[in-house]
Amino acid sequence: ACLATDGATVKKGFESLQGLVLSTKVESIPVANWFTFLDLVATNPPGITSQEARVYSLSLIGRLFLTLMPELSNQKDNWSQLEDWTISVASIVSDNLQAGRATPLFETTVQTVTNIVNVMSMSGFNEGEGVNFCAWVGETLLFELEKVGACGGATSMIAATRGNNNSK
Repeated sequence: ACLATDGATVKKGFESLQGLVLSTKVESIPVANWFTFLDLVATNPPGITSQEARVYSLSLIGRLFLTLMPELSNQKDNWSQLEDWTISVASIVSDNLQAGRATPLFETTVQTVTNIVNVMSMSGFNEGEGVNFCAWVGETLLFELEKVGACGGATSMIAATRGNNNSK
């Protein structure tokens, strides 16, 4: 349903998938299975011409970042796979932003990435071993917005985080 050509079907498919992700406790699924799912989501996005599907896909990705990153990033053994996933997502973000400023895909991508960056940079998002890793994720995604001059809503939060991380 997530890769259907009909917008209503795509929306329902991604909403169902998001609901499943949000209702599942992270620790109830083996880490390897989460990484298999993350890889599937990042390496098989809907085509760029299916802008509505890409909007819903990025929304799912945002939920995955905010749901999984605090837990998975606290294990150093996970960092390499999380780094690969983040880089794949950054590529999706870049492609979305290249679709043109006057498109819903561009606007939604900026909003979604700004939200991810702001939440991940908030004090208390991750207070474990993965705090600096989460800051790196935020900076990586912010860079994609900076490349197209669309990072105004996120800059102050990252600046505050960079300042806090440098003082540790």
